[in-house]
Amino acid sequence: MVTFAFILVFILLGQLMLIVDLILFEYGYMEAFFMVFQSQGTADRYILLFTVLFALGWSIVTDVRRKKIQKKSKSLEMEEQS
Repeated sequence: MVTFAFILVFILLGQLMLIVDLILFEYGYMEAFFMVFQSQGTADRYILLFTVLFALGWSIVTDVRRKKIQKKSKSLEMEEQS
């Protein structure tokens, strides 16, 4: 669920940024999309990429941990009922 929320927020913020570029600078959709990547310097691009990949990895780890805890609590509930 955390991974889904991360991906959804990332996509929606990207769309918001593109819409602002479309309105303010009167670019086309694809032109605004490519301007995001062209405006960043090389170091900034790597920092952004690392941050996004790290956050995605962390959200996957969080989902796996939550799934293990839920599975463990369900098994404990079943043992208590028997």
